[in-house]
Amino acid sequence: MKTNDEINAAEVFKEINSGEKIIIIDVRYKEAFEKEHIPGAINIPFETLSTENLLRFDKQYLHIIYGENGDFNDSSKMAFRMLRMNLR
Repeated sequence: MKTNDEINAAEVFKEINSGEKIIIIDVRYKEAFEKEHIPGAINIPFETLSTENLLRFDKQYLHIIYGENGDFNDSSKMAFRMLRMNLR
């Protein structure tokens, strides 16, 4: 998969089952995450994002970022920040 692609749910499922090392990041508020989320996802609401949080991630992993429709802008901003740090 190319870096910084937008993908749909079917493609996420395919990546999860491909055996590739991935980290799934949910940028929604904690309450939404606790109500439901993709199994194995971690919750980092965009408002809490810091360089320190991003430095925790392994550059060898594919990072899949998602939010709700209203959070699309937040997930895009987070993806952009990760790309600037050479995370994919």
